[in-house]
Amino acid sequence: MKFLKKAIINNIINTFLLDLIIFYFAKMNYFFSQLLLIKEWSGINANNPPKFFKHSINFNSWRFDPSEWVWVLRGVKAREKMIQNSKTLDICCGDGSYSFFFYQDISSKIDAIDIDNNAIKYANYFYKHPKINFLKINILEEEFPDKNYDTFIWNAGICYFTIEEINFIIYKIISCGTKEMQLIGMLPKANGHIDHKTEFENSDLIKDLFTPHFEKIEIDYNSFDANFYFYVKQPKTFTNNLI
Repeated sequence: MKFLKKAIINNIINTFLLDLIIFYFAKMNYFFSQLLLIKEWSGINANNPPKFFKHSINFNSWRFDPSEWVWVLRGVKAREKMIQNSKTLDICCGDGSYSFFFYQDISSKIDAIDIDNNAIKYANYFYKHPKINFLKINILEEEFPDKNYDTFIWNAGICYFTIEEINFIIYKIISCGTKEMQLIGMLPKANGHIDHKTEFENSDLIKDLFTPHFEKIEIDYNSFDANFYFYVKQPKTFTNNLI
């Protein structure tokens, strides 16, 4: 009986010790993530910030700041529309975290592309996965890496292009997709960001953008993060393999 009691006490102590270790390592991750945020987005870098955001900062902060949950929304909303074994193109993938955390297990293959070489290097180092190809591509000047994609994801990137460029990219998307292709993504409500070339104040303006290209258009606005989320499919002009 004494042996059993001692074993139970030791098990409780060992489990509690492991819980403490996990908790304090999470605290350390949070602390260093906040240092990284300050280093890259304030102080000496305030006028020359990185071209992509490292979402490990959100991930590590979420444990101690529940308000950080909104960063997962774009990943969840895209994921719920994806089909099993989807061939996916993640456009303007940034640090690659969304492809890794939200898309890779439901996709048969992901090509994740971005113009920023530093972003691609970071993604290949921290989010490398057999299903994901992280590639540096200028989507205005270079071809997409493959054709016959089922799903295109374009999160937070549209606003960095002019209307003419956006329409050209949509044409390329349709040209490299299957007839059943879908385009999923998000963009922020107009906020005057210095790097934005195009902004959208309301859902109607976004619908006007997609109407010439797609039959089915769904747009939702989320006030928590002041973002529009779009889901479009059924291309009006199927131009596969023209590009």
